[in-house]
Amino acid sequence: MVHKQAGALALVSALLMSGSAFAEQRVLKYNADYDPIPLAAMEALIADFEAANPDIDVQLNNFDHEGYKTAIRNFLTTDPPDLANWYAGNRWPPLSTPGNSWT
Repeated sequence: MVHKQAGALALVSALLMSGSAFAEQRVLKYNADYDPIPLAAMEALIADFEAANPDIDVQLNNFDHEGYKTAIRNFLTTDPPDLANWYAGNRWPPLSTPGNSWT
């Protein structure tokens, strides 16, 4: 689990570094559906990341699991976050079809 979280934070860093210079406050929207213990770990990682990068504000929106299954279909097409957690399985193929506003 720690490796996945570290990987997510590494991805956040890579995405942010691919943009323009860090001259202003930047907001990174991150939608997820963590249980309490992984949520606490991710919040600690985000706090460390923000301390090292004071010009970046990571906004973690945490959903309950069942709500997230519905919400992801909506937010990916209307207001996609910069990052979103999801799991491999039979629900992903319809979300990843070409032509979606976020693919």
